Amino acid sequence: MFKPTLLVALLSLTAFAGGEGKETVLDDWAARPHDKFEGGARAFDAVKRELLDEYVKNGLDEDDLYRAAAEGMLVQIDPAMRPYNKLLSPKQNAELLQDMKGEVVGVGVQLKFDEPTGRAEVMGVMKGGPAEKADLHDGDIVLSVDGQSFKGKTVHDLVGAVRGKIGEKVTLSVLRDNQVLQKTLERQRVSYELVTYELLPNDVAVIAIYSFGEGTPDQVRAAIAKLQASKANGMIVDLRGNEGGLLEKAIDTAKLFLPKGKVIARLAHRGGKEEVREQTGEPVMQALPAVVLVDKDTRSSAELVAAALREGLRAPLIGGKTAGKWSVQALKQPPNHFVMRYTVALFKSPDNKSYEGEGIPADIEVAMDEPTAQKAWRAKTPADRVAIDVQLRAAANFLRLRW
Repeated sequence: MFKPTLLVALLSLTAFAGGEGKETVLDDWAARPHDKFEGGARAFDAVKRELLDEYVKNGLDEDDLYRAAAEGMLVQIDPAMRPYNKLLSPKQNAELLQDMKGEVVGVGVQLKFDEPTGRAEVMGVMKGGPAEKADLHDGDIVLSVDGQSFKGKTVHDLVGAVRGKIGEKVTLSVLRDNQVLQKTLERQRVSYELVTYELLPNDVAVIAIYSFGEGTPDQVRAAIAKLQASKANGMIVDLRGNEGGLLEKAIDTAKLFLPKGKVIARLAHRGGKEEVREQTGEPVMQALPAVVLVDKDTRSSAELVAAALREGLRAPLIGGKTAGKWSVQALKQPPNHFVMRYTVALFKSPDNKSYEGEGIPADIEVAMDEPTAQKAWRAKTPADRVAIDVQLRAAANFLRLRW
C-alpha cells in the first residue's frame, strides 16, 4: 500500500484546514511588549529608504523589501497562527494546486525524512512510476538529490528537489546495504489515491482517508459502495497520518456518513460570528458499527471529521491523541503570482469543543511505534497488516464485540 502523505505537503486551493506542523520560532515576538507603532506608513518608508541606501547586501531592491514586509506581516500578525500564515511562492502555489488534485510531477516514491542527518528512507514506490522503473527498493537510503545534501534542511527542501518539470531527469544517490548507487530517474506526472478500501478478515471494512483533496468525497463514495456490496459487519475510518486539506471537501466527506440534521462543525469567524455546518441531506453510508483511527499526525480538517463521526455516529476514536490544529486558512493572490495564506476562522466540534493546541484524546489509547507502523504499511495482504498493526487490530476487535 502506497502512503503518499509523508512526501506530499497538502495545503488548499481556496480555504483549507490543513497544516504543515510546527515551525521553529526564531525570536521572542510573542513575549515582547507590543508598543503601538505610531506613524507606521512614514516609519516604513524611512526604514525602506535606509535599507536601500545603506544595507550591506548588494543588489537589494524595493521588491525584495516589499516581499520581506509581506512575509513579515503574515508571520508576525498573530503569533499563535505563525506556523500557518505564510506567503507562498509561485512554485509552492503550483505544487499546491497539483497536490489538491491528487497528483504531482515527481518520481513516485514515499520517503521518510530524517532531519538530523538529512537522509531519507524509501518506504514505498508507486506502481509503474519512475522510482519502480529505476529499481528503487524499500529500505534504500537517499543520501543526496543531484549532488545536494539535506542535512540541516527540511522535508520541504527535499520534496522541492525531487519534484520538477515533466521529462526532466533527477539523480538520487542511494545507499543500499553497504553500497552507494546512482539512480537517474525521469520525472513524470504521478497520481496517487487519496482514499483506499480493503476488507479485513471477519468482514470488517477499512476506509483509509489520506487527505482531503478535490477527489476525496468521490473516492470515499466509491469506497462506501464497495463496503456495502461486501456486506461488511463493521467499518473502520482510518484518519492516521491525515494532515487535513480542503475544508469543504472534508465537510462533504463527513456528510457521506452522518444522519440528516447532525452538526458537522462550528466555525468561529472574526467578531465572534458563528457559522454552523450541518448535514442537510441523507447519508450515503448505511448504519453500521464504526470506529475511527487517529494518531499524532491526524491534523486540522481530519480532526474535524474525526470529531464529527465521534459525536454524530458515536464512533470511538482509537489510537493516539491528534495534533490539535483547529484553525482554517484561506488563500488569496495579490496582484502578482505569489499567494498569501492567512487564518480566517477557528473551528469547534459539534458539541462546541475546541482542541486547539491540545488535540483530541483517543477514547481507547493504543500505542504503536514508528517501525511497527511502517512494517504494517508494507504488509502485502489485509490479514498480514492486521497481524502487525496493533491499532487496526484493536479497532477490529472492538467492532466484533459490538456485533
